[in-house]
Amino acid sequence: WGLYRVTCHGHSSFDSALHMGPLPNRLRSGVVTFGLRGEGWYYGHEVKAAQLTGWGIEVHEGWRYVGPDSTSAFLFLHEMYLQRADWKRAGNPAQLAAKLGINSIYGKLAQLTGWDEENLLPPKYHQQWYAGQTTSWCRARLWLAMAQAPDAIVACETDGIYSLEPLSVPLSQHLGDWEYETYDEAIYVQSGVYFMRQGDEWKKAKLRGLSANNMSVADVMRHLPDLS
Repeated sequence: WGLYRVTCHGHSSFDSALHMGPLPNRLRSGVVTFGLRGEGWYYGHEVKAAQLTGWGIEVHEGWRYVGPDSTSAFLFLHEMYLQRADWKRAGNPAQLAAKLGINSIYGKLAQLTGWDEENLLPPKYHQQWYAGQTTSWCRARLWLAMAQAPDAIVACETDGIYSLEPLSVPLSQHLGDWEYETYDEAIYVQSGVYFMRQGDEWKKAKLRGLSANNMSVADVMRHLPDLS
């Protein structure tokens, strides 16, 4: 639960299809890159993940929370998560309300809309420390998993990885662990746009920002020669 100013000196034996470093860097344009070297302030989750995977990290200074850890403002989330999982397995549509409710908590913590410019006050529930820790923890978990087999990684989404081989991660229904699905074939067009096949049937389609009527597997297959 710390925040540290570090320099990443690279990886002495880095040879990976990932072609990216472990620590993010936001450019002035707003684009986030993951360079192989650099300096900046980072949460401890990602600093530790970088060190565990062989990156040369030099820590210059930092802030670390050392107060009592016996209480948390978010202990109720685990119970909500398990309830939502039960509802989802039972086909209860209330699971969607629970999912959005849990997601919205992070959204409120990271919220910028509603900033009081006159009094220089943030939105009521804006809390960068909690929001940043959440994002950092998720990115660190993704990095540690991808580092196991970098040449097998097809893509990663916000909290998921698409890999050509199994990864050693904790599998369970508990909050913070992973779930695992296997497919026989995938067509991955770009982040948020992909199709998954199990057996003879295309089971899963993700078309972020697009209508299912606007793109099908046949459409993508027809245009594949133009992309090669």
